[in-house]
Amino acid sequence: MDNTRYFISTFTVSSEKFSSKTLRIFRQVARAVSGESLEPGEGNIVLFGRTSGLKTDVVSVACGRSQKIFISDNPHDEDVYHWINFLFVMKDYQDNGYGKQMLTKMEHLLWFQSPATIRIESASKAVPFFKKMGYTEVGEPIECIHSGSALFRTLQLMEKPFQRGS
Repeated sequence: MDNTRYFISTFTVSSEKFSSKTLRIFRQVARAVSGESLEPGEGNIVLFGRTSGLKTDVVSVACGRSQKIFISDNPHDEDVYHWINFLFVMKDYQDNGYGKQMLTKMEHLLWFQSPATIRIESASKAVPFFKKMGYTEVGEPIECIHSGSALFRTLQLMEKPFQRGS
């Protein structure tokens, strides 16, 4: 008789109202992944990725926002970009497709607001992930001299234009 127990967990992504509790959870996941207690900015879309099974845990967080950029002195001459500020998946949960699910949900939410290019300043070790997800590198990597975390010492600007049907 085989006494092996098999357990399958599910992963769900949700956007939640910003509160002191969700801020605390966001900071905890960010700190566990990056070593820094980072937080979403005011007005950001905030996503939480949870596993469920024996217990429910937040194992991934992300935040993003839209930003108008004025390209001349004329206030009507503007462009809109979306930014994904952070996307973190706890180490023990990486390589399960959770980052892809988080990113896809964030893209859909941002593109629902407006059909604009999404930008991200990616940590160098995450560049292959974003390339796989359709992002392209823009310019040369940026060396961050005063970065508190080794994860953020080298950043690469990447972008993905709006895609119809997304």
